Formats: sequence, C-alpha cells, structure tokens
Amino acid sequence: MLPIKFFAFVLGLFLSLSALGYARGKVVLFSPVKGTLTLNGEPLAGVKISRVYSRPASEKDRSDAVYTDGEGNFSFDVATGRLGIMRFLPHEAVIFQSLTAEYLGEEYLIWYHCKRDYHLMGELKGYLHEPVLPPEMESAYKEGYLLIQADLKRREEAGQLVNSRSTIYSIADFRFPYDLALKALSEEVKRREAEFAREIGAWFEENPDFIARKIEKESWSEWELEKLEAYGDARIVGVSSVDIHEYADLPFFEEDYGLDRQRVELGGGVIVDLGGPEGEARRARVWLSAARFWMSEDEVSLDSEYCYWGINASNIEPDVVE
Repeated sequence: MLPIKFFAFVLGLFLSLSALGYARGKVVLFSPVKGTLTLNGEPLAGVKISRVYSRPASEKDRSDAVYTDGEGNFSFDVATGRLGIMRFLPHEAVIFQSLTAEYLGEEYLIWYHCKRDYHLMGELKGYLHEPVLPPEMESAYKEGYLLIQADLKRREEAGQLVNSRSTIYSIADFRFPYDLALKALSEEVKRREAEFAREIGAWFEENPDFIARKIEKESWSEWELEKLEAYGDARIVGVSSVDIHEYADLPFFEEDYGLDRQRVELGGGVIVDLGGPEGEARRARVWLSAARFWMSEDEVSLDSEYCYWGINASNIEPDVVE
C-alpha cells in the first residue's frame, strides 16, 4: 500500500498544474501573430508565410501557412497542444518556432525563437517577467498577439534580445529596448573605461591580500598549488590594466528601465601588480566575472557585494602580458 505522503504529493502536483493551466494538458505552443510584409516599404500581396513549431514529446513538427492580403497583412491564430502524460512529469518546455516568407524563389526568416514556457505571449515574457517593448509591440502584447513588421530589403536575419535570456532571430527590426540598451552599453563602457577601471582599482586597494585569500580558501590540484604557493605572501600593490569588454549584461533592465541609474554586469580580465615579501615585483591576471556596477550619467560605482573574481594557476606568472 502506497504511503499517504505519496498521494499528498500527487494531489499537490495536480493542484499546482491546475493553477498553471496544465491540468488538462492544453498549452500554448505559438501565440497569435499579426504581421505585415513589405519590400522597401511597399506592401507585398500573395506571399506565402509558413509557420512551423515543435510539439512536446513528439519528433514531428506541426506546420501551416497563410498568404498576405492586398495590404501585405497576414495573421495566425494561437497554436495549442496537449501535454498528455507529460503534464505529470517534470520537464522543461522547449518549443522551436519559425515563420518564413517565400518570395521570388527565396526564403526569408521573419521569426525564429525557442519558446521556453507554455503560456500565452510567453515568447516575450522571459521567465514570466513582463517585457519592456516598443510602443506598437507593447500595445499588441496587451491585446494578446505578436506583432511582426518585416521588410524584405533586409536579407540577413539578426539575433535580437528581448531580455537577457530570450533571443528572436528575424529580418524584421523589432527595436527591443533591451537590445538597443545593450548595444549602447558597449559604447558607454568604452567611452567611460577610465571610470570603471578606477572603481576596480579602488576595490583592489581595499583588498590587497585577495590572491592569498583565494589560494587559502579554494581547492587546487597539486600542480596548481605548486605554482600558486609562491604567491601566498604576495600583496596587490596596483592595477596595470583593465579589459572589461569581454562580457556585458543588463540583468535588471525591466526593473531599472526609466530610472536614472542602471545595474550593469561586466566581465573581463585585470592585470595586477604584486609585491612579494622581499619586495620583488610580479604581475598576474585576475578574472572579472559578472561584477555588478551602478551606472548613471554622472557616476560609476562598483557594488562590492556582487563582484566575483577568480585566478588561474596558468596565468599567475611574473611575465604575464595582456
């Protein structure tokens, strides 16, 4: 006889799924779409638009097609499916979606996305966060459909970020605020590199024994320890250079949008100058990983509680170079 706890678990799981709308297994695989197809701004009529999307627990994709009207407009109703037994099993939603236009013998990708949930408009929510969208797309989102305005003059599709976790590939230019902000951030970091470098330098001034602490606290192999032991007494006496162009992110963009300050996460490499107990000079590379900064128009400041640094035995050498 199965224990009562098992039945309680099953009941709890069923109620949870019910709350999420999965109890009967019906889920959204592709949200409704309304779009316009143009060429150099002129509407294209009679163009075939094909929709393809994958289904849970099935190797066979589902597909359908429509044709643009005289104004270049097209639309698709919501596409739903059923989870069946999967609604009772732990799993990740992975739904590949595509919309392609066939024109003069060529195919144009106007939408490609991996939907990671079963919710209506989940393509744009990004783990259920309400998205920041351009005005026209925001209005469509609230009405419950995806708005796609694609012009075939742009032949190559580009990856466009709705948020830090969701990318849509398309020849259409969606102008997602997050995508634009991230591109602007890259230029801003280059322009204000000295400010970021000063903040990093100040952190090492306050933590001159950082490398010794890393050696003591972390697990290393024998050959790594052999290389690192000589630096156990070394203290950081300065910063030679900072490269923070390898990684950038705006993980709190939805929360910070419209505010005077934004939380920015950056990564890269820092070359530090070391002083040994006998006064000998050395250099080493320290890895900067997802360090969080506050950035406003007037100020850049490092959030000391959220900065992650690492060292690598292969890079802690007296002759390390940039």
